[in-house]
Amino acid sequence: MQLIRAVSALVIFGATALYTTKLIATIRLDQIMTVDEQKKTGITKLSETQKKELEAWINSKFILKTATSQEETISVQVNLQNGSRLLLSNNTLYEVAPPDRAQASAWLSVIVTVEPSGDPAYPWKITNTATKSSIKAKLVPQQAPQPTQKSQK
Repeated sequence: MQLIRAVSALVIFGATALYTTKLIATIRLDQIMTVDEQKKTGITKLSETQKKELEAWINSKFILKTATSQEETISVQVNLQNGSRLLLSNNTLYEVAPPDRAQASAWLSVIVTVEPSGDPAYPWKITNTATKSSIKAKLVPQQAPQPTQKSQK
């Protein structure tokens, strides 16, 4: 009887551990930052050990805000250039990987989820929740508005 309880407890503990690790998002700088952002911030100058230490510190102090949070439903707001770029309802703009553009061209007002893809060239996987089909994409950095010059009189 105790053996059955022990095995049951072990199974429950293992399932909880596996489920919890999927819920806790961890920051991987190579996945959330563009190459340009990494250069601008100096991350590229860090050794792999230093980068891992920085990631560990960030993960211990902050919670990653992901586009797949349950409070927010994200949809394709605008499909640009025949599936080359997607503007999502959360105002993020993604460049779609060339092999996936034909598939993305049909996505109009669909609900999507966004999660890391593991591909350094296109680090985000965008999934159409209706068809369960996915594409790879990379985040297009939004430029800050340029200040207007006042004319001098």
